[in-house]
Amino acid sequence: AKPLLIAGKKIEPSVLRLAEIIACLFADEPNINQLVLLLQDEPAIVMGMLKIVNSPLYRKTREVSSVKEMVTRLGLELARKWVLMYAVLNNTAPTAAITVLTRAYTAQRIAKLWQLSNEQCHQYFLAALISGSDMLFGVESERFLQHLNINPDIKQAISCNSGRMAEALAIVCNIERGYALKLAASAAELPYISCYNQELADVQKRLAPVL
Repeated sequence: AKPLLIAGKKIEPSVLRLAEIIACLFADEPNINQLVLLLQDEPAIVMGMLKIVNSPLYRKTREVSSVKEMVTRLGLELARKWVLMYAVLNNTAPTAAITVLTRAYTAQRIAKLWQLSNEQCHQYFLAALISGSDMLFGVESERFLQHLNINPDIKQAISCNSGRMAEALAIVCNIERGYALKLAASAAELPYISCYNQELADVQKRLAPVL
């Protein structure tokens, strides 16, 4: 497969495959068979996932050896978490992966604090993840969005910077900036600082075995 050129930016085939995996994982009704087919072309992700599913934390009576059984054993929620972790690490530097995954999990936590539905929480996570595509793949989020058939609220939050989802993204990004520049947190950020710290610690802990 040849890299795709968009407005002077080269999008590598591996990034396009990741876009397909993300779209499948976060579809309204994920197609497990389609996800399995996509993952079969990503041996690094599958090997990492097999290590996780066969670890004492998740292992049951026998070891898992197939991709479909792996996804079924973990369940969709955990599959989303671990697939994205390995997929992101496979395409970018660890520091960028930690930053963007922390952003995504913090945005999801904010959605939960705002008492939004599970579906909306997933949308906040995905929006935050896509908003970091420049850090992860060197591709602007608006261009990465062109390869995803996702909820219009996510597109509006990223492309138009409007709506409550965009508000959550702004809060998390401002916290990131404050940490980087050692700035005092604003009144809008203060209620979510502890959430960010917890998610950062959790992401670092999950990534530690594979960094």
